[in-house]
Amino acid sequence: MNSRRRLLLPLITLTLALVFSLLLVEVMLRVTGISGPPGAISVNESQAERLPGVFVPRRTVVNRNPARFPHRITVNSLGYRGPELSLPRGEGTTRVFFAGDSFTWGDLVHDEETLPAQVHMRLSETCPGVEAVNAGVGGTTIVGQSEMIRRGLILDPDLVVLTFYDNDIAEMSPPRFWDLMEDNRRRKSTFPLSLVYSALNSTAIWPVARRAATRLGGMGGEGMAGKTEQANRTDEAWQAQMPALREEYARYLAVIAGELEEAGIPLVVVGYPSHLSLEAPDIYFNHSDWLEELADSLGLPFLGLIPTLMETQLALEDLYFLPWDGHPRPIGYEVASEAVAHFLEELDPSLNWCRQRRTGRSSSPSR
Repeated sequence: MNSRRRLLLPLITLTLALVFSLLLVEVMLRVTGISGPPGAISVNESQAERLPGVFVPRRTVVNRNPARFPHRITVNSLGYRGPELSLPRGEGTTRVFFAGDSFTWGDLVHDEETLPAQVHMRLSETCPGVEAVNAGVGGTTIVGQSEMIRRGLILDPDLVVLTFYDNDIAEMSPPRFWDLMEDNRRRKSTFPLSLVYSALNSTAIWPVARRAATRLGGMGGEGMAGKTEQANRTDEAWQAQMPALREEYARYLAVIAGELEEAGIPLVVVGYPSHLSLEAPDIYFNHSDWLEELADSLGLPFLGLIPTLMETQLALEDLYFLPWDGHPRPIGYEVASEAVAHFLEELDPSLNWCRQRRTGRSSSPSR
């Protein structure tokens, strides 16, 4: 008995010291603003079966990861970022469904500063009753974005806007983030992780630990900036891989475009360039010309934002979070949203997507 006590006492002391240390670190992370609970948490298996979105619903938080750019994130009851959406939707409501990666989701900016939110604000002036669905998922490419569109058909969208970003081609190479998300969903829905995952995600320590593990493991450690560099570089090794990746991207786009056409839902493609495409076009190439040709071959309206952003004559540091991050600043989204809204308004007579201007949906809309 005495020997057991001698063994238990150090163990209990060590456990209490560890718990106290973790609590101290948690408090320090929150008080200093270095870290906080993640702004968006992906759903588990059960939630994925009943929600069209892929983020834990009914969650509002100020994301302090990174601490330099705290930003408010709201996830509605359907698992999408942004305000509430009715299901089924109300009579007379027009829905524009935005699919894409973090440039659609809106990394580092508040809810109302994202591209879908700002396009919605401008469209509401000419299309009363319009709603924007932000179905962006950071790190994804057309593989996951196609799945998000299919999941979103339950919302009965009148128009789908697919935003392409330069690294969408690089993201076609494995491991694909969408596949990693699905694998993560399965693992965290399985005992014993299923018992503690929700609690872990409410802490400030967990995001820091995940980022550290990612860097140490070498998976995804290069982040968005690294993928962008890969997507834009012009060395022979990358150019040798790119045709096959582009071809695969084109196959996925053709499939989802065909499915939407069969459902009578117009699809519009928007190309949002990286800062590298604007900064040094002679050194870094962009995918805009190829994407425009692809969209044209599929009969899809296409808007490339390179001319729009360049015509502003704003510094790249004003349009993007440079030098810290390559995502757009609110002013960048503001410029882009004005161009996108105008483009969609000009297309409306032919695509007939705004319910306030239509007499009924055709089964095969004009492209």
